[in-house]
Amino acid sequence: TTFTNERQKVSLHVIKQDSETKKTLKGAEFAIYAGSEIKSYKGDHLVSAGSMIETAKTDADGNITALLTNMANVNYLQSEITGEIVKRFSDMDVTRVDIPIGNLIGGTLLSGRGPKISVDILSVTNVSATLRNEFSSAGINQTRHRIILQVDVGLGILLSGYRDKWDDVQTEITVCETVIVGRVPETYASLG
Repeated sequence: TTFTNERQKVSLHVIKQDSETKKTLKGAEFAIYAGSEIKSYKGDHLVSAGSMIETAKTDADGNITALLTNMANVNYLQSEITGEIVKRFSDMDVTRVDIPIGNLIGGTLLSGRGPKISVDILSVTNVSATLRNEFSSAGINQTRHRIILQVDVGLGILLSGYRDKWDDVQTEITVCETVIVGRVPETYASLG
């Protein structure tokens, strides 16, 4: 099953000015709020409508100098995703497989032949989720800030009391993405 969540992206440019002098005000704080309730793929509540997601503060020229993320919501999301992965693996049943003795002996001559031995297979897992920040260039005087949830899942199969196969699966989920737009210079030159 494939799930696709098309992300909505928005671009804002906000400058707080004095109503009389029209000068940019230092220390203005802007906040981004969830416009509607954020739910999991199953429809479970994750973040309430109106919850603050991220804030930005400005300097005397109106440039963003700090981004503040509501880490309580981000940590809750991290916990919910990790818990759901663990729950899905723990809901898996033991699988009984019949293996022909010829497969256990090896070689192609006896493969698939002989009486069958029943073996119980149990999948085991190890799940970890880590948050990280990433800053990257997004153009001239533009910086992209992303909060990424990296999920690592170690999958193993237990066959007759020993671990037979172990693989690691890794995926990244962008929790929050903000592009900080700086002032574009009047001229731009590349020397060298």
